[in-house]
Amino acid sequence: MPLGLVAFVASWWGTAYLRAWAKLEIVAAGEPLWFSELDVLPQPDVIDLLLQAEKAMVKPPDEDRTIVNTYIRPDDALNPEHLPALRRHVEANQAMATETLHRDERLDSPTPLWEGVRSLISPVMAVRRLYHCRYRVALMEGNNADALERLHDQWNVANLPASNDPVMDRVWKLAIVASTVRELQRLLAVDDLSNVAFKRLDQRLTTEQRRERTRPIALATRAAIHTSFVNVDAKKLLELVETVERMSPGSILDVLLGRNRPPEPPTVADRVRSLKLRLMPTVLGEPILMEGLAETLRLNTEVVGLMDEVGPEARERAQELRRQIETSSKTTPFPLVYDILNGLMTTRLGSLRVRQRLALARLGIRVDRYRATHGKLPERLDQVLDDNLEELPVCLFTGKPLIYRPTESGFTIHNPGKEGSETGEPKEDFTVAVFKIEY
Repeated sequence: MPLGLVAFVASWWGTAYLRAWAKLEIVAAGEPLWFSELDVLPQPDVIDLLLQAEKAMVKPPDEDRTIVNTYIRPDDALNPEHLPALRRHVEANQAMATETLHRDERLDSPTPLWEGVRSLISPVMAVRRLYHCRYRVALMEGNNADALERLHDQWNVANLPASNDPVMDRVWKLAIVASTVRELQRLLAVDDLSNVAFKRLDQRLTTEQRRERTRPIALATRAAIHTSFVNVDAKKLLELVETVERMSPGSILDVLLGRNRPPEPPTVADRVRSLKLRLMPTVLGEPILMEGLAETLRLNTEVVGLMDEVGPEARERAQELRRQIETSSKTTPFPLVYDILNGLMTTRLGSLRVRQRLALARLGIRVDRYRATHGKLPERLDQVLDDNLEELPVCLFTGKPLIYRPTESGFTIHNPGKEGSETGEPKEDFTVAVFKIEY
């Protein structure tokens, strides 16, 4: 009987492993857009930090090390009591002192995927940890401009090679980009740093003009920053942050997303997911982990494919993808599926909004030029068309015509948005962009 059970488990594991590996290879072979190499040279100080990370560092006091390991995760509340410990780490570069700092020499031989990934990325993780400590120090001291620079450093860490495994290396890049965008959202919500952020990201866009496969990454991040908490009052957000910090050192974003509700009784799916999570650190969990990776790649590829799609059909497809993502977050024990992809859905809306604003501005300039030439405003937008602009743009969200309303003192151009009509005043909607000039 035991031999039969062992044979059954071995047969199941072998079949699951081969099936998962085949799925992962098929998805990765398509070279999804988000998995293209960035090829951005790291900053000189990042290289120095990597060299330091591969040397034995003096371990910090146990109390300080516990504080850093516990309170530097992206979504944790900012506790001023931990500022001295963070500052000591920054000054001594000791935030990189961890037990798993050196690359494991045994990685040349086959090792379980889970343990291998943790060992491979540890030096890069240490560098990011130091930058995150610096970011927290700047934020707690009220130096938001310096905090933004430290987040830019964290972005550069994503461009460093994390491992020799191309799949895990690229997934790691996505994880850093996602956490950096979340921190940028929080920072820009309490301080108007949009112009500074745009300047830095525009520089990156300029360097990536010739690499069409990597450009959507920069575009998506720029759009995410542009739309961060666009309808949230900064004062109210600060009050909410203070309330959360008084409640517990938990996640601010968890409260914003309504995740602080009382837990519901576990369902059968929850119990299955819990069992998978227990299996993942073991050899039996490798097929489960690879299935999760393949699902992450597939959904990432489909989301990026929608980044430039416009109209109601694209919106319906995006909603369907969101449903798939929410389902995957409940069935796939791989944390990046929900954390990264769900955020990118909002990013897509942000990029469309930016493109819509550019289209309105282009028309607005032509209307103003028409007025300067003819001494009056055009009655219709098609009067400003020429060889360079042969047809009028439409609403990128609905495909409906743009709305042009001349007045005695100027004019307004806006798109109807997904909830608006083709006439009337523009509604306060995320999908509505407005271009207005008064003379």
